[in-house]
Amino acid sequence: MKYVDELTFPAVAICNFNLHSRSATIHNGISDLLEEMYTTYNPDFDKYDIDVTASEQFYRDTAHLFEYTFYAPTWQGNFLSKDDFTPILTDFGVCYTFNAGDGNDTHKVKNTGRSFGFSVYLNAVEFDYNIGPRQGLGFQVMLYQQGDIPLVADLGFAVSVGEEVLVGVDVTSIQNLPPPHGSCGKKHLKYYDEYSRNACRMECKTDYMVDYCGCRMFYMPGNATVCDFRVMYVCGQVALAELMNEESRCECPLPCTQVIYKPNLSHAKYTYQAFANFQAEYFGVPPEYFESNLVKLHIFFQELAIHEVQEEVAYNIFGLLCDIGGSLGLWLGGSILTVIEILDICFKGCCGSAWH
Repeated sequence: MKYVDELTFPAVAICNFNLHSRSATIHNGISDLLEEMYTTYNPDFDKYDIDVTASEQFYRDTAHLFEYTFYAPTWQGNFLSKDDFTPILTDFGVCYTFNAGDGNDTHKVKNTGRSFGFSVYLNAVEFDYNIGPRQGLGFQVMLYQQGDIPLVADLGFAVSVGEEVLVGVDVTSIQNLPPPHGSCGKKHLKYYDEYSRNACRMECKTDYMVDYCGCRMFYMPGNATVCDFRVMYVCGQVALAELMNEESRCECPLPCTQVIYKPNLSHAKYTYQAFANFQAEYFGVPPEYFESNLVKLHIFFQELAIHEVQEEVAYNIFGLLCDIGGSLGLWLGGSILTVIEILDICFKGCCGSAWH
């Protein structure tokens, strides 16, 4: 355990469970298509203009807007603006990241507790949910190191509406040994400048998807064409399922250095009835709206310390030389003593009587 004066706050990706807002998909004319895709499972793609779905911009345009989702975000008690968040495309859809570190200084913390962390009210906007690939109501959140690729769908944690969620964060720093003593390493990546296991996994998925379907998912890197809804539905899901059965195709070495932010969650109901009635009158919505739409989220460090995990060489050259030297000293010392004792016996046997 290494205690420090300050810690770098993680990047925080926050994503609505709903991939497309209903109002935006109605505007694009594909709301009914989404319902067919995920209810009847027999969509008639020919009835719709699916060309609009084959772009990253389509997913940005149909995502839930920041202004309707984030209320009163604060950092250590100071209010934040939309400019403090970075919209990113992830395997969970469009997410908004706080403290992404993209060209700006990353936030650091010198005290523990929720007063010295990040807080925000999140509005799921359930009435604007569109039927889609996920059935949950709420948000997916991921804490990760700046510069890494957030695999939100696989590694994030969910927060439900109608709750106040406190997330205490522990930091673990891992240092692994390269061969011949360990197995860590890195490889050159086509789409990313820095190696990480998440970036390697994403690149592997992208190459497999392009080879299998001739296009990529909207969140994948590269210049290949983005799959439209037809290809994504017919081919994309099959390709990713096949890749899961061929894990050996993705050779991603264990990184030699890694920082992990571990969340520890606690929950309370949001909010009690009297305050819900007050807020309902203020905002002009029914009291039940808060229980079915709002999340109050706090993220903070529990202690100013880093759990350091280091691989060390169990037996190195220096240890070997010490053992050899010790053994040689023991046996050499024993051998000289034996020779002296033999000479002493011989001397007493031959010259003892004359001496007396």
